[in-house]
Amino acid sequence: MKPRSAAIFAVALLGLQLPAFADTARSDMALVLAVDVSGSVDDDRFKLQREGIAATLESHDFSAALAGGVNQTIEIAMIEWVEEQRVVLP
Repeated sequence: MKPRSAAIFAVALLGLQLPAFADTARSDMALVLAVDVSGSVDDDRFKLQREGIAATLESHDFSAALAGGVNQTIEIAMIEWVEEQRVVLP
């Protein structure tokens, strides 16, 4: 996925108002990013995915979405799937 495509996809996800898990009373939205890092993804594609997500989180559109919420808070979870399972960051 090209960085621009990943950014558009992530921004589109901002429109989904998913229930927040950790702090529902203070979060406007929960955003879940699912990223394929399995063997079918080479290093270049992995880098593109990461750069696209980073560009989105640093974008004006993302900042505007965050600022537009009542609490100005979005919870973000990033799920990477591969052949094995482990929690990287709780």
